[in-house]
Amino acid sequence: MPDQHQLEPLQEMLTNRFHLAKLVGFSSHSDRISRESVLGSAGKIEQFLETLSHNLRPHWESNKKELLDLKRQENPRATSLYPWDTTYLMTLARSRDADTEASQYMSYFPLGACMDGLSRLFESIYDVHFVIEDASDEDLWAADVYKLSVRSAEDEVLGLIYCDLYQRPDKSSPDCHFSIQGGRRLPDGSYQIPKVVLSLNYEPPQSGVPCLMNFDQIDNLFHEMGHAMHSMLGRTRYQHVTGRSLSRLIILICIFVCLS
Repeated sequence: MPDQHQLEPLQEMLTNRFHLAKLVGFSSHSDRISRESVLGSAGKIEQFLETLSHNLRPHWESNKKELLDLKRQENPRATSLYPWDTTYLMTLARSRDADTEASQYMSYFPLGACMDGLSRLFESIYDVHFVIEDASDEDLWAADVYKLSVRSAEDEVLGLIYCDLYQRPDKSSPDCHFSIQGGRRLPDGSYQIPKVVLSLNYEPPQSGVPCLMNFDQIDNLFHEMGHAMHSMLGRTRYQHVTGRSLSRLIILICIFVCLS
């Protein structure tokens, strides 16, 4: 049975959210909070999720059978999967197959090819591309950091991404994206371009062999680049609402498109 001490405040909160939404002219709390999101309404968000669910269902059915077979290896009487099973079974399946699979495909995914693929992907979706820029020693904090500009089809610089992708003994930061300078509209009408850092921890090239990527590393690269491109493509009046300071929906959509 639900804990009434938790259930009652939750019901009260949901009721108050609904009344507040109605008070300011919305049909629901979901419509009110999604007003300024990318999709603009709860109905469009629901449509997006339904489309996503429909497109992924054939893949899920195939994966579900594999996970159920894996579960039956530990429990022969198992007949179904539960929500709490999937994370454990997926981790088990990936750890079981990782060594064999990685050796078969990693040579096709050097880091440089993945970055080039991202540039082509963003060009096809947003009509923007990456250009490696010259940088002075004062502009960079390590020799293996490089500076990318994100440019429009008209070659306008939309923003800068400092790519710090390799492990170093003195580098302690986890995989992340963070801003150096937020984008904002200046008083003279021009735009202050965003500048961000893409900080990852891949093995540096050794003896002429490039950094080769496994699927988890590729997944993480695309994820963090999704955050960086959110900053690059946004055009906001104030820099405190640029990039990840806004709704997360565009970030998730960007990441989903990249991984599809």
